[in-house]
Amino acid sequence: MQVWEQSSFAGLSDYVNGPRRYPTLRDMPGRRDWRNRIRSLKVGPASVVTLWSQENFTGTTLRAARNVAHAALPEEWAGQVESMSVECDPGAVG
Repeated sequence: MQVWEQSSFAGLSDYVNGPRRYPTLRDMPGRRDWRNRIRSLKVGPASVVTLWSQENFTGTTLRAARNVAHAALPEEWAGQVESMSVECDPGAVG
């Protein structure tokens, strides 16, 4: 999946690979910090993403299906993501 710090796929961007569970977004690969910064995202053709409003997979959840682009996360989610899970299904591509 790809994430942006601003809506409409603007600003700083990064790729988040899976399959992997990220109990916190404070120390992502490459020592990047995405906690409470994600405001838009795109999910690839073989991924399903679950976002949590709090660290350690707690709080409310938002699920993003494969091949979905969110130019703006819902208002209650914009800049409020603190943990995530990226599930992959390689058989979904093609």
